[in-house]
Amino acid sequence: MTVLRIVLSLLGFLILGCAAQGNVRIEANNDGNPTDIDCTIFINDEPVFENNEDVLLKKISPVLKKLADNIGFLGWNPSIHKATDLPGGKIIVSSTRKLNTDISDSRNIYDAALRALNFAVDIGVRKPLLVLGPMASLPADKTSWVQDHYVLLNAVLGALQGLYVPYDLVVAGRANTKYDKLVFYASNNNIGTWVKKYATAIEEGRWVARDLCGADPEVMTPENFVKYMQNATVFPNPPIFEDITEATFPLAAAVDRANADIPRFKGKIMTITHGDATAPTKLYMSGEALTYDTGGLDIRISGAMEGTSRKKCGAAGLIGFIKTAYELDKGQTPPKLHIYAKIPIVRNNIGSGSFSLDDIIFSKNKKLNRVGFTQAASRLLIAEQLDDLVSKATSDGTKDPELYTVTTMSEHVAKVWKDFTGIMGNGPTVVGGVREALQEAGEHVSDMGEISDLIKEDYDSASGPLETEDLRASSPDISESMTRGHMKPPAYMIRASTLNDHGLGSANQIRYIHLDVSGSAGRYADRPTGAPVAMLTQHYYMKNDQPPKN
Repeated sequence: MTVLRIVLSLLGFLILGCAAQGNVRIEANNDGNPTDIDCTIFINDEPVFENNEDVLLKKISPVLKKLADNIGFLGWNPSIHKATDLPGGKIIVSSTRKLNTDISDSRNIYDAALRALNFAVDIGVRKPLLVLGPMASLPADKTSWVQDHYVLLNAVLGALQGLYVPYDLVVAGRANTKYDKLVFYASNNNIGTWVKKYATAIEEGRWVARDLCGADPEVMTPENFVKYMQNATVFPNPPIFEDITEATFPLAAAVDRANADIPRFKGKIMTITHGDATAPTKLYMSGEALTYDTGGLDIRISGAMEGTSRKKCGAAGLIGFIKTAYELDKGQTPPKLHIYAKIPIVRNNIGSGSFSLDDIIFSKNKKLNRVGFTQAASRLLIAEQLDDLVSKATSDGTKDPELYTVTTMSEHVAKVWKDFTGIMGNGPTVVGGVREALQEAGEHVSDMGEISDLIKEDYDSASGPLETEDLRASSPDISESMTRGHMKPPAYMIRASTLNDHGLGSANQIRYIHLDVSGSAGRYADRPTGAPVAMLTQHYYMKNDQPPKN
């Protein structure tokens, strides 16, 4: 490792005391005359619209009509124009395009705001006012994402995505913030209050998720990941960390074996909780914080190692959601949710102690697991955490418990569903309609998901041919090139854990939901998104909380 990398790693270690410096600075304005603004940002389906009785829109309408007459066309991409009669003296215009087509969804609004804020940041805007137009092409059926409060929320969330500062830049001392404040206009005060509440909580969670997900493998080593999580400003309930040993976590210990003599890479198992037993809904969750994946002895070659620092994005999204839950449940009695999460923090490294193909690992639940591919380390890390989650849910006596894994296990899901989260589940989850509910939740808040079914063949793929193995963790093949590549990992984890005893036909059924965010959390060349924080927040908090009507 170069001297520069060592310095950055040490800087990361020191700066972690300032982790999650999101401190979301958004304000709602309802009179159309905010002060201390340096630019108005206008989002609409068409740049030119008929005059409106709204106090602010009736000022914007003639400005845009005059611009269109002079310029001839105000296009889809953001553009900036002088507008002395508007807050800030200038206006950036960004179009959602038509909202009533076969391909329109909430991302039209989110992306228009994201494009506008990226543009605004580039030209030095620090105090923007975000204004939505009448959006005449919105479907008349005011359900789903076309409700007024969700339209505005999507715009604010898109704007905030554009204002995120990558954690690597913070550690390097290059930047701390891209804005001083974001003001959004909501003539309805109840809608403004609702949007501010949820946009702030979601963005606080997404900020943490992006930091953990996007940071490079030296800035966010397992050691620094732990330090980040110990920062009291991130989580008021300190997480608990356990060493990984063959006695306590034999599957994770196999993956961690190559790190034995490298302190900054030495793995930990983190337990983090939120809420308490009085909460009406209890979630048991896990996700792998695989800070880097060399592939182990099945080494990733020909550039395939690039981007594997994003293999921690599943755990990052889970942790971000817990942060959002903290923000929303603050001061609430009882809290809405009780969350119990187990997260392995490990680097799949290469070394003299690396676990190898054909290793047979005796798990805590007495199953013989043969390693079929050392690149498929994530499923080993998670499988034994599922045992602990099942045990915790059972001992808590939780009625209708829901157990989640949020992972980046397979690039196959990105090949099939591109930038969407893959949503899968066991029998009780399917019967309970949880997958469809999560997909609908994501559609409300531009955090999209697609459903994949787990079928008999997925479960069968975990069987091995040898009498010395109960299960084979993976076939010796890259999952993205396999048929049904992203369905096989959760099927293996179900079979490898005691969760296999809690499906349909069991007296003690547990709903198990597997979210693969390999595509949705942000590919290596893209800014991390924080998925699935918004989806889970809509599902567990927002869908039953509407802004009061005036």
